Amino acid sequence: MGCSYRQHKWQKLKLAFVPRRWRELNKGLWVSGGKILATLSAILAIISGIVSTTLAVVNS
Repeated sequence: MGCSYRQHKWQKLKLAFVPRRWRELNKGLWVSGGKILATLSAILAIISGIVSTTLAVVNS
């Protein structure tokens, strides 16, 4: 990983900003019981949608 100076700079920059961005996105999702339930429900709905779409495509 990172065979040139430019690539090393990009990797350091990415490591500096990506984790903080994920923290900002997840900031209020796990605060209270209601928000935890809503977050888990949304995640399960997304996974269910992906699985059902995949099965519909495969079975067609």
